Amino acid sequence: MHPDSDDVPPTADAAEPREPGGDASDPLGDLVKRFLRRGRAELGRAARTGRAQLERRQLQKDLDHFWVRLGKTAFRLVEAGEIDHPSLRQAMQRIEELEAQIDGLRGGASGGGDAGEE
Repeated sequence: MHPDSDDVPPTADAAEPREPGGDASDPLGDLVKRFLRRGRAELGRAARTGRAQLERRQLQKDLDHFWVRLGKTAFRLVEAGEIDHPSLRQAMQRIEELEAQIDGLRGGASGGGDAGEE
């Protein structure tokens, strides 16, 4: 006898590869595959949504930056006398008031609080 004669010969089922989902005896495997497909689809959707939100936030940040630059440019032009408008003058006055308040708070914080009591 041949030394391998004790081995059981492979059956036809073991020799042929199984088709995914083709075996009705593996419902758990099918369920896992469906969940994985659904999970991948949801991850893709979430990634697209996240990228769109990130792009929108970056565009909004850029827009805000340019509005600030425009405001500062207008401020300098009014100061230089190159442009003038009552609403610009009013806004500049309010900016100067706010800056004075901020400077006053900075001075009060660094003085230790005793400066107003003398």
